[in-house]
Amino acid sequence: MSAGADYAIGAPVSWEAAVSAFAHAYGLPTDRVAVLSDAMLPWPDAEVILHMVGNGHLPGDYPTQIVTWDGDDRTPDAIARGVAIALGVPILTGADTDDPQDMHLHLPDGTTHRVSVMQDDDDGIRNTPEMRRLIATAQGRLSAARAA
Repeated sequence: MSAGADYAIGAPVSWEAAVSAFAHAYGLPTDRVAVLSDAMLPWPDAEVILHMVGNGHLPGDYPTQIVTWDGDDRTPDAIARGVAIALGVPILTGADTDDPQDMHLHLPDGTTHRVSVMQDDDDGIRNTPEMRRLIATAQGRLSAARAA
């Protein structure tokens, strides 16, 4: 099992919702996704392990960070799209560039966009005007699809 990725989630998320969303994204039953607590040793016997950092308490527009450990070879972007759809909130992942401000914004409508994020002195990630526009457009598409 190796470190998967960091996922910045645009809302507070319960452990149950996180397990369900990541299980959906990985195509696994929920009993194959486990939550790691700092006091838990040995690690749980699961295909995917989630470690939630500062759930709902991190500053900025992405108050929840989840770090995954898995044996899967899918890209974090593929997993993040599934999690964004399952949770109905935006998810940020790194964009593998030299600029740490470059990230991928995964939206609940299944789209992914490369964006530059703003990070304040408190380390909180804030939505830029471009990100707010992309999020609003995705929400509009989802609302229209539900109404049809």
